[in-house]
Amino acid sequence: MIVRPFEDLKFETRPDGSAALAVISGDPAIGPSIALLKFKDGPLHWHSSDYYALVLRGTAKHWAEGDSEKAAPPLGPGSFWFQPANQLHSDLCVDGGE
Repeated sequence: MIVRPFEDLKFETRPDGSAALAVISGDPAIGPSIALLKFKDGPLHWHSSDYYALVLRGTAKHWAEGDSEKAAPPLGPGSFWFQPANQLHSDLCVDGGE
C-alpha cells in the first residue's frame, strides 16, 4: 500500500526550470515510477518510457511533433493522455498555474 497526502509531497524543480516533480513511488531515472508533475510550458521533448498522465487541476494541452498547440484540445481536471516512449511531444499549462 502507498499513501501520500498531497501536502507531504516534496516537489523538486528540474534543472532546466521547466517543471517540478514529486515522486510518489519508484525512481523515474531508472525504472517504473509514479510521480506528480507541475509544469508551465515544456519544449518539444521525448521520454525513454511510456507514461500516463491525468490532469488534477488547471487546464493543460498536450500534442505530438507535427501537430499544433492551437489544435490540441484543452484538457481540464480529470482529462487523461497516454504518451508512447520515444515520441516527440510538448505540453503546456494553459491556466491554473501549475
